[in-house]
Parts: sequence; C-alpha cells; structure tokens
Amino acid sequence: MGRTRAVFSTRIGGGSPPPLDSMNLAPHLEADPSIAERNRVLFCASLERRPGDVALCSQVHGTGLLVATPEALESGDRAQAHVLGEADALLRTGPYPCLAIQVADCAPVIVADPETGAGAAVHAGWRGAAAGIIERAVAALEQLTRRRPSEFMAAIGPCVRSTSYEVGPEVFDAFEHWSKARDGVLRRAGGSLSLDLGMAAYVALQRAGVAEAMIIDSGACTFSRADLFYSHRRDRSQTGRMWGMLL
Repeated sequence: MGRTRAVFSTRIGGGSPPPLDSMNLAPHLEADPSIAERNRVLFCASLERRPGDVALCSQVHGTGLLVATPEALESGDRAQAHVLGEADALLRTGPYPCLAIQVADCAPVIVADPETGAGAAVHAGWRGAAAGIIERAVAALEQLTRRRPSEFMAAIGPCVRSTSYEVGPEVFDAFEHWSKARDGVLRRAGGSLSLDLGMAAYVALQRAGVAEAMIIDSGACTFSRADLFYSHRRDRSQTGRMWGMLL
C-alpha cells in the first residue's frame, strides 16, 4: 500500500490461556490484563513497532470518527497503546501514528493514501456498515488529504461472512437504503437470512469511490476458522480480540 501497510493479527503466538488462547490483544478480557499487554508488545515487535506507537478508540458500533495525531500519543505512556475516545474509525494525516481497531467478527477495514501515508482504520459491524461508517471514513480522508477516493487503497481483513452469519429482519431493514446493493450482501436460503460482512465492506468502499482494482479482500471468515481467528458469535462471547492495523 505504498508508504503504508495493512496488517491483521490472528489468535496465534501469544500467552493467553484458554479460552482466549493465545494472542488476545484486549486487556479488559483477561483475568490478568498484563498477559494481553505482553501480547501487544510481542505483536508490535513483530512489526518493528511498540504499543506506544499505536492509537486505538473505544468502539461503540456507531459512525463516529477521530483524527489521531502524533501529539496525542506523545502526551501518554509510551509503553501502552493510546485509547483516544469513543469512535469506530480512526484517521491520520500522515504516516504516523499506527492506527488499530479491535475485532472478533466485525470487519476491520483499512484505507490509505499511498502517496502521503494518510489513512483510516475502520471498525465495521452490521450497524456501522449499514449506517455508513466506511463511506464516512473515506469522505473524511478525502477532505483531509484533498485527494480523490479513487487514488486510495483499501484492505478488508478477516470477518464473519455469508452463511456463517445468520441475521434477523432488523438487519435487512437497516440496509434498505442500499437499494440493489443490498441483494449482494444479504442472502435468503429457505427461511433464514445471512449477511456477508466482508462483501458489505467491499460494496461500501466502492460506494465511497474507492476503485475496485484498489481493494484487497482477505476473504477470510472468522467464524469458520477457529484455528486462526477469534469469533464472538462462534464462541458465544468467550473469545479474544484481534487487531486490524494501519502501519
């Protein structure tokens, strides 16, 4: 992605005990939060970074945006990742700081301008995707950089997909304003309705103006790969969190 990299963690390689084994990156889920903090150090070191280089947000399944600045990180503990406030997308105007969002089924979406290093890390569950969090993040990045969305690159990480994600009529209704695009992300089979969250992210990026050729989709399903990924739905909340990162 030019001057940037999109990185998605897995559940492998950390020190968390079952059922969070083993690379859980969310301290609030651990009986001993220091375990997840050590996992963060390990994961960041594999990328030649430190947790103190990383900005996070308190995710609320909404459409709020925050801009992360280098100054915001300098004022905090350099040994810890920095939680900047409530939002579901973080943006930056240059190649620093690193941006991360935490997921365990929701779609981690990374958007970047390869020329300037500016970009966004977006947390998109069904509520946020339907409400336009991805489109809002792309539009905000366009405003920050004065560059066209067609010049941006994007990556979609592991998330819950297709028949693994049965949903109710409220989800169908939430995507009503997508018109024909709704048919590509919601599918009926017999009496059930399922949502392909990865496809929803893909369609949202195109709706926002990102060129199809500039979108990379991992295609990975969190629900179906218990060996690699955490899944809130599959594990009935007894699960860890992974990071989707913009480096």
